[in-house]
Amino acid sequence: MLSIGDVRLAIYCPQGIELFLPDPSYREFLYNEISGDAGSAEICIDVSFGPIHNIKNLKDCFETGESWSLFREGDNYLLKFHGEEPGEPYMTARVSHDISKVELFCNGDFIDADGRAYSPAPYPLDQILLMQYLVKHEGVIAHSAGIDIDGRGYLFPGFSGAGKSTISQSLSGGDNIMLLSDDRIIVRKKADAFMIYGTPWPGDAGIAVNKSTSLKGVFFLEKSTDNVIQQIDEAEALRRFMSVLSVPWYDRDSISGALSLVSELISKVPSYVLQFKPGKEVVDTIEKFVSA
Repeated sequence: MLSIGDVRLAIYCPQGIELFLPDPSYREFLYNEISGDAGSAEICIDVSFGPIHNIKNLKDCFETGESWSLFREGDNYLLKFHGEEPGEPYMTARVSHDISKVELFCNGDFIDADGRAYSPAPYPLDQILLMQYLVKHEGVIAHSAGIDIDGRGYLFPGFSGAGKSTISQSLSGGDNIMLLSDDRIIVRKKADAFMIYGTPWPGDAGIAVNKSTSLKGVFFLEKSTDNVIQQIDEAEALRRFMSVLSVPWYDRDSISGALSLVSELISKVPSYVLQFKPGKEVVDTIEKFVSA
């Protein structure tokens, strides 16, 4: 079982094939079923190896241009995963409307010579499922680095190349700083506060820590020749934040939910632009700013 962003994903294989996770970034996110009831997981994934689900008569709902596509199948979703070359998919997933049940159909390429199988549940499937689940439960996934300074959480959102891994590597030398992730952070509303969670989907710095903390500030990254922090208004913060979210853009209700959640977050948590120069000096800049 995995626990990501306080959401438990239970993975079963009724065929009795042993599943294993080769990616070390997931080690911290394994959940001990002995200390918790696997049946209480928020997302249950049944894995089978053999024939792939027939998708030829389904209407295409959302084409990502990447490794997966989404279809509608009545009230359910159907995900198709394919390789770089055109051809038959290597995996399909039938997902219930509330994202609580997943039937995963995989071809035999996952099974090794010893009869074990690479678990098909990790990235990209787990991120897609959580993207859909969280937006229904006051949460989102953001392209962002995240840190904890003395129990206070801070986000550093940005697209690829904005400097998430760079700022994370700089902050790694700071006193009382715990890094959560250098690429993807889960944000969830809990009571009247917002919490941030590390994820098993790291960036170039390879940071993936299964910890959470209360969000106290958002710093949108801009590379510069100096270290400067400037507060921005809520409208600008909302525009910047929405652009770094991973949400089901194909679902109007999900977009509305994400917009409402982020609007509330921006109204309660101050937002800034951090123009920074890579190096240790930016650590002093941030620490002095948040302790003022």
